[in-house]
Amino acid sequence: MSNSFSLAGKNAVVTGAGSGIGRAIALAFANAGAQVACVDVDPKAAEATRVEAESGGRRCISVTCDVGIEADAQAAAAQILAAFPVIHVLVNGAAGYDPNGTVLDLTWTDWRRVMDVNVGGAFLMSRALLPAMIAAGGGSIIVPTR
Repeated sequence: MSNSFSLAGKNAVVTGAGSGIGRAIALAFANAGAQVACVDVDPKAAEATRVEAESGGRRCISVTCDVGIEADAQAAAAQILAAFPVIHVLVNGAAGYDPNGTVLDLTWTDWRRVMDVNVGGAFLMSRALLPAMIAAGGGSIIVPTR
């Protein structure tokens, strides 16, 4: 792999790492040499991604977290920072179930849940990890688009 694409010596956090784009990013980062915190609301999915990501010889961890809940995001950040005190990359890839329907079909609860995870989760995880990233001299926060 070209050095311009190497993440050797870097630590990354990927939310939504249990499936879809988040899983693909976590695996690609590990393949590029990063240690990865695989964060997902589904503990089995997060662990499955961790196992696959770690098979390339990188140290990876799985973290169970509902990013739309502030206490979960703070607890996840504490667990991640205990394992990887320096964070170089945060990928806010978690996206909750997105119910289909018109504004007349959806309940307020359904709509709030989408916003809590898709928007609030990126805010909460960024807020929880950004101080450590700044203290380490900076990093990158990525929000993939679907």
